[in-house]
Amino acid sequence: MKIKTSSYPLFLKFAAVILPLLLALMVLSPSIPLGEPGVWVWQRILPFQPDLPGMIAVLFCFAISAAAAWKLDFHGGNRKTCIILAVIILLGGIGADRMILTSGRAGLAENALAILNPFTTGYLQPAYEKEALTRDFVQKVLTVPRGEVPHHRHVHPPANIYLAELVKKLPGNWGRAFLPDVYRILLTLKQENALTPPLDTPEMIEAALKLVILFGLALEVGKLLLAYMLWNLPGIKGRGIALLAIAMGGNAAVLFLGHYDTFYFLISALTLLMVFYAFRHPAAGAFAGILTGIGGLFTLGFGSVGGLAAGVLLTGTKKRQTFGFFAGAGLIMAAMLYCAGIPVWDIAWKCLENQQLFQQMSGRGYWIWSILNILDALLFCGVLPCLMILVPPAGRGRVFQMWLCALFFWLFILFSGGARGEFGRLAVVYLPALLLILGIRLGETVQNWYWKSAAIVLMLCQTALLRNVLKLVLID
Repeated sequence: MKIKTSSYPLFLKFAAVILPLLLALMVLSPSIPLGEPGVWVWQRILPFQPDLPGMIAVLFCFAISAAAAWKLDFHGGNRKTCIILAVIILLGGIGADRMILTSGRAGLAENALAILNPFTTGYLQPAYEKEALTRDFVQKVLTVPRGEVPHHRHVHPPANIYLAELVKKLPGNWGRAFLPDVYRILLTLKQENALTPPLDTPEMIEAALKLVILFGLALEVGKLLLAYMLWNLPGIKGRGIALLAIAMGGNAAVLFLGHYDTFYFLISALTLLMVFYAFRHPAAGAFAGILTGIGGLFTLGFGSVGGLAAGVLLTGTKKRQTFGFFAGAGLIMAAMLYCAGIPVWDIAWKCLENQQLFQQMSGRGYWIWSILNILDALLFCGVLPCLMILVPPAGRGRVFQMWLCALFFWLFILFSGGARGEFGRLAVVYLPALLLILGIRLGETVQNWYWKSAAIVLMLCQTALLRNVLKLVLID
């Protein structure tokens, strides 16, 4: 089938192809610091020993998915056929994710180490000590010892510890049953004193494996929800290329699977789905408000997703009752938490204070990290999503309103100064919004199908390269 001439600006095509190549050269060059030297940088794995079979397998998964996407866009049959093809695309995305995760220094063991390292995440130990279950959470968990630099546990509300505690209580040893090789690697690292008490016990290792599996499922379910939204949005003509972008676009979430941020990906996708339903069923706004409250219990960064939801509901409805449902549900949830002994406002202010203390003690300035945040976004969130969110979609309906709100809060988290370092990981909470806008933009037309798929495969190769070059968990 003949593809029509591009309707996209030439510079957009040029940037979508050239920028990933330039970023790859930066990553491969040890002389170029990926961060602020002497303060914080992404460490490289030296010498560089790429997992070529793994990368080829990733490209094979992409090829299968791209073929299905092409058939869907140009030779799609009935709805049943389209659904089958969409499933193939999503399975291809899951396959690519698996190939990426099993490569790197130690495969999934690296992600499990992130959970077991008190400095990388730091939530499993408080769960072991049951500190989050007390009513004086601010004093026992969030109070930083004098002279010490705050860690993750000091700048996050209690839900991360609640989740760790819940997973730790799940019966059975199905973590090691599903990931036996990873379990053996972690036992070896324990013997080499790479794990510290109390996180070096078989019980804690099993909990870490369960959390890795949970986070992987959260990522894939979140992408399925985004694909469902795209499938049902009006005006999407290139459904295949849109679904391909969703399936292959969870870059940062795949790379940081051992961090709790990947679980936020699912909550964000659910929130966006409720916003989508709220256009037809105003009561769905209440569920969006509840999910925003739940997300805020995990990270204050979820405020960006809550702000996006509020903005869309406030500007995208003729009647304001949907926003009323949203705001009312959020306030009721906050009141219920207070009654349960969880002072949400006190916790939020203490987390913000600890974050400011961390930035002061670590010497991370505003301006340099605003620039480095852009680099991190391009590296981990992908060039294509970062470019597409800058270009408005066609029309002036609810899709345009969603894009406008998404762009505003994306620029806010980039330049507000709240994130200074590891922006690629922190942006996982907002990645569903980026992927949704990317799918909408790519799916507006089937024109230029080949350059779009080329940009997606470059984004996928970039993810595989980062997995093989960078130390995403700072353990040697």
